Amino acid sequence: MTPEDLSSYDAVFIRENNLSKAAEDQFADVYSVSGIPFYFIGTDNFVPFTEKDLEYDNSSEWTAGLSYAVGVLISQEGDTLKHWGFGLHNDIKNDEHLKEMYSRIFMSIEEGNR
Repeated sequence: MTPEDLSSYDAVFIRENNLSKAAEDQFADVYSVSGIPFYFIGTDNFVPFTEKDLEYDNSSEWTAGLSYAVGVLISQEGDTLKHWGFGLHNDIKNDEHLKEMYSRIFMSIEEGNR
């Protein structure tokens, strides 16, 4: 995954089964220069992905009361970090609430609220 590979995408979703791999040091640079948002699903913490030398561990996995997904965009102008959290309705993880959360994420991408 390189910034050039991602130039035709509006956003990237990284699911639960890939969070450990996504936190590897070489990807922090990709997140910072890509110019598109990355959404990490199943965690409320974006720091292990944007900072080198930090590992993702099970303590970063979702628990009720926290966001189920977090989006992050590092702006190329001014090098600012924007991030968003997306929770599950009533903190209940089921297909209906997951679909609704994804819908909110897709709407924010479509509206350009990056």
